[in-house]
Amino acid sequence: MENRCIFDGKIVDCKTLTLDKLARGFLYGDGIFETLRADEYKIFRFSDYFERLLNNAEIVNLSVSFNKDKLQPMIENLLKSLKIPDAYIRLTIWRKQPESFDPLDERVSHYLVTVRRLAHLPPGLYKKGIHCILAKKFKKNEFSPVSNIKSLSFLENVLCRQQAYLSGFKETIFLNTSGFLAEASVSNIFFVKNGVLFTPSVSCGIVPGIIRKTVLRLAKSSGIETKEGKYNPSEIEKTEEVFLTNTLIGVLPVTQIDNIKINEEKIGRLTQLFSKNIFK
Repeated sequence: MENRCIFDGKIVDCKTLTLDKLARGFLYGDGIFETLRADEYKIFRFSDYFERLLNNAEIVNLSVSFNKDKLQPMIENLLKSLKIPDAYIRLTIWRKQPESFDPLDERVSHYLVTVRRLAHLPPGLYKKGIHCILAKKFKKNEFSPVSNIKSLSFLENVLCRQQAYLSGFKETIFLNTSGFLAEASVSNIFFVKNGVLFTPSVSCGIVPGIIRKTVLRLAKSSGIETKEGKYNPSEIEKTEEVFLTNTLIGVLPVTQIDNIKINEEKIGRLTQLFSKNIFK
């Protein structure tokens, strides 16, 4: 985290933030967040992220006190003052009161914007792809309303990512309670069969990612057939391509899931197409 951040509309020294301001978010995970990125000081698709934030805030009964048309230039000016052209940006909101657990009817929220330099993945990962495992201990609950939002209660995702590393893999892919493919710990998943692009539907308990949305837009504009639905993990065995998407990694190829090698570990045509054009 850089030494300056935005707290409730003011640029402040991050060290001045005390527990009394952060309490409910820290103690109860009573809030939501968005992960954004900037390239050359320009935030990527800010309107899409803000729209999702508003939708998620409504689900968790929080009010949003800031205007996107004022916040975006404020963040971009902060990046310029800190000389961070390519940035990881985290926008977090959480319930302001009360100090006790019971939220009562409180909707007023604090908000915090923190920034740091964007750490790009090694280029080799985009050329060779990564290896993933299917989650063994955890399932996405597609019936829970919080499965579709970016909640501060992110422990399950952290433990799933840890499971991958402890098993010698880079990422874990969730199934939902019905046994269908859902998403990775911090990414959406796509796969390709017979030139058709598939991705789990939101009803599978996934977070509807902005990069996921962007890929679907690109596919449509390129005349590529897409399908969103419920898919068994066995679908992967005969797939031609698999890739993950999120704001920080863009489009990242997957060349092995468990002991199944994807396309002889070669990067597919559509994966390369989307990876090349996702941030344009």
